[in-house]
Amino acid sequence: LQSLKENLSRQFSAELNRPPEVLVKQMESPRQAGHGHVSLPVFAWAKEARKAPPILAQEIAVALTAKKNQDIEKIEALSGFVNFTFRPEYVQL
Repeated sequence: LQSLKENLSRQFSAELNRPPEVLVKQMESPRQAGHGHVSLPVFAWAKEARKAPPILAQEIAVALTAKKNQDIEKIEALSGFVNFTFRPEYVQL
């Protein structure tokens, strides 16, 4: 899980305007099965942006989907979280 977080942090640091080391600390395992491999809560960022967390999560998911690499199967917003799902063959490596 840590290597997945580190890869995501490096890949999306510029888009999220956050240093990779900060992103790694903010990423977590989704609380429910089926919500991806890594989850990024955006509640604190929503307060800064003055947007509702679900709206900000959706905006981030759309922006990151346009920049995702082939190892990521999907990026989706759920409530105030951005969830990342990797391709099975990538996770098994």
